[in-house]
Amino acid sequence: MPNYFSLAAKILIAVLMLTGPAPGSHAYVLEGPHILDLTVRSIGSARTLLVSQRVCIFNDEEAPDIPGSESETPEYVEYEEVTGYGIPDHFRSDIETAQGAKTYFFSLGHRYLTVINETITSRNEPLLSRYKDVLLIRDRDLLENHLVQRGIDTSISSLGRFNGNVHYVIGAKYPDESLPQLWVDQKTFRPSRYIIPDTDNPGIFHHVEIVYLDWKRFGRIWHPERIEIYKGGTILQTLEPENVSVNPVFEEDMFDIDKALLLYKNNVAAESNVEDTQDELNRVRQSIEEFRKRFEQ
Repeated sequence: MPNYFSLAAKILIAVLMLTGPAPGSHAYVLEGPHILDLTVRSIGSARTLLVSQRVCIFNDEEAPDIPGSESETPEYVEYEEVTGYGIPDHFRSDIETAQGAKTYFFSLGHRYLTVINETITSRNEPLLSRYKDVLLIRDRDLLENHLVQRGIDTSISSLGRFNGNVHYVIGAKYPDESLPQLWVDQKTFRPSRYIIPDTDNPGIFHHVEIVYLDWKRFGRIWHPERIEIYKGGTILQTLEPENVSVNPVFEEDMFDIDKALLLYKNNVAAESNVEDTQDELNRVRQSIEEFRKRFEQ
């Protein structure tokens, strides 16, 4: 007589092995630091990156400091941006419109600087620049420290589902999305969601959610082909890289915040500084143009 119980047990075990542990179960989950280690290994590393991307901002209130943005359609503002990465601790963004130029500098250690049309306009971190964290800080210890500063408790990890796939959640127990957290694809170990507080409006309970989509390989590194940024469930911005250059050679002062502070101090009030400042803006324009030409050939 067939042993139907034994047969049913074997089928059940086979199904469990194929489907894997369900999110929220008590199956073993990797610890946060281990996940981050596998993440930085998975996305790869380089010395520098140069990325040309198309940026679309759907909320004008988030883009008041882009020269010429007020002349765009009311539904959205679209522009080209060139970003430079000095991995793992320096970042720079250059935007130019018919009305002027904007440069943003970032260095680990909470150093930020925004320069618009020869004038220092801010030394705070723009809300929409935070997507660069996991792309820039490709070092496990530095990334973990930065995430902790963002409010993410890396000692907490769980499994969750997003877009039909299982992900590791660092900083919260799934399905709790009220806490700052980083989501990492369980199979590829590449980041998929980055949820952090809106520090620009600490009194309002609206977290910023950054979604990384369609990771593509460029040499030895990976970079998402689309990034979406939400606040309170409303989309604010999309970024779509058009060209990614790995390990380009930058000028020594590419990420030099101190030089920029000196160059643009006093809003370029001194006449002796005007020529130097114009040379700097011309250099930014030239570098953007040269970058475009390299990939149009």
